[in-house]
Amino acid sequence: MDLAAFLAGQDKIYDKFRNNTSARDGLDTDQAVAGRKGGYIIAIRHPDAVTEPLARFAKRVSRCVPALAYSSKQLHTTLDTEDVETDFVPDEHRLMELSDFVETLDHRRLSAVTLNYDTILHGNENVIAAGVPTNDGFLALMEYLMKRAEHCGITLRMPAITHITLNRFTRPVPADALKDFYALMKETPKVGNSTPTRVDVGHFNCTPRKFKLETYSSTCQTTF
Repeated sequence: MDLAAFLAGQDKIYDKFRNNTSARDGLDTDQAVAGRKGGYIIAIRHPDAVTEPLARFAKRVSRCVPALAYSSKQLHTTLDTEDVETDFVPDEHRLMELSDFVETLDHRRLSAVTLNYDTILHGNENVIAAGVPTNDGFLALMEYLMKRAEHCGITLRMPAITHITLNRFTRPVPADALKDFYALMKETPKVGNSTPTRVDVGHFNCTPRKFKLETYSSTCQTTF
């Protein structure tokens, strides 16, 4: 897949956020929250200069509407998930298997990745920072990881979008109660570009009270 094709497919998904029906129908409970979902995860982590302003904004959203707010330590871009189910309990042997192909990643492949997060979007169930690759680095990273995963007997899929989830709504809110929320969404932060610091393998659980991602292993960490 080339960058133009990836961006075209990604933009179709972002258009669904842009065209969401919350102004008419209100907000809904996020499906991961309602289903108490969890699973294994492979994720990109971002520098503090990106995650801290996004986390502050997420907290403001949670003061406007009933929503989980991701902390700066929990914010991430999902590359892939596996075995997602209700009340998930991880198996360490599987975490070890998933870690094999990630731990050897050369940080130079990460330093070639640039993702822009200047746009905040909301759907009927959540708020996201809409990531946009600005060069071929992200696709090159994924192609490398998918080949390494295949060599280890693991199927890794190309993600459809490069977003960061900021909030998940925890209960329905009628459209006529969203005035403050819409005003806040006009004040979204501009965080610019992110060069990821590492790739994590771990597991996550989502409940009406919190989202928790626990890291099992990471690539070599870099600082920017």
